[in-house]
Amino acid sequence: MSGVHAGAAHPAATRTAPAIVLENVSKTYAGGVHALDDVSLAVEHGTFLAVMGPSGSGKSTLMHCAAGLDSPTSGSIRIGGQEIAGLNETRRTELRREHIGFVFQSYNLVPALSVADNITLPLRLAGRAPDREWLRTLVDRVGLGDRLSHRPAELSGGQQQRAAIVRALVAKPAVVFADEPTGARRLGCHHVINREEIGLSGSEPPADPALVGKRLGKLIRAATGEDPHIVFEHVGRATFGVSVFVVRRGGAVVTCGSSTGYQHEFDNRYLWMRLKRVIGSHGSNLHEQAAVGRLLDLGHLTPALTETYPLTDTAEAARLVQNNAHLGKVGVLALAPGPGLGVVDAERRERLTGM
Repeated sequence: MSGVHAGAAHPAATRTAPAIVLENVSKTYAGGVHALDDVSLAVEHGTFLAVMGPSGSGKSTLMHCAAGLDSPTSGSIRIGGQEIAGLNETRRTELRREHIGFVFQSYNLVPALSVADNITLPLRLAGRAPDREWLRTLVDRVGLGDRLSHRPAELSGGQQQRAAIVRALVAKPAVVFADEPTGARRLGCHHVINREEIGLSGSEPPADPALVGKRLGKLIRAATGEDPHIVFEHVGRATFGVSVFVVRRGGAVVTCGSSTGYQHEFDNRYLWMRLKRVIGSHGSNLHEQAAVGRLLDLGHLTPALTETYPLTDTAEAARLVQNNAHLGKVGVLALAPGPGLGVVDAERRERLTGM
């Protein structure tokens, strides 16, 4: 992101200082990658600012620096009139806790806590009591009044998102940052379930796949009204047994692992006794590739590549996947000098991806 100079389009609020001001902010990573180059902007209280751009343009870096999650290489950042660019990590943490609200892509709700405890967690960490009237107003506004005692795993994806939004607002922060909170919907997803919240957090299969499958099935049924007909399975020891369990009677698990020699582990009772199938999908012939290309061109399939990284950031891309901190597919640019070269027809690219 280079040379952005912007101000809020709304009239200035009555407070003397804008909610946030960036002046000549730059961020350069190891290897000479310039994520931000002389960015300046101001956001007044009571206004909204949307930062849009293709993958790799510096949107997340801009948010991380503006929110004090990362330090810029140069420039000034002020929140409510207070300079944060030169603060140490301890002071930045205190400032974020007291003056900034966050809504992350994966919502980051604590699985062991109730919705009510998740919402008030930032206040408890700061040693502050919640404003009960304000809390009740927020909860009623998003329709979570009857879900406060539930755990995150008992909520739909939309309910988890609303809980994360209330948590970001409950402390009455000076500014709220939202890092693609609806990013999954851009992939065509109507409901999102965090695997960590059903007991899948590592690379090994759970001790009781059926128990995890029951938790997942309950959430899917609550969100969609039925069990899934088809499960597209990411190659992973931790998930395959659960996928075989959770797909409906007569359904299918589609996985590239079946054609790559990957070792599957699952309880055969939930496969053959319920007439389910495992279908390999890794390879495709020219006819199948042409058919997929046609469906993409018609807009019947949604491209799932959500982030691209330069070759120098391969380790960061791998870390996101390993920690389940990504949405869709994460790509690394090997021979391509930059993103956006897969579909060279600008009109078609705009129609398919909105970029």
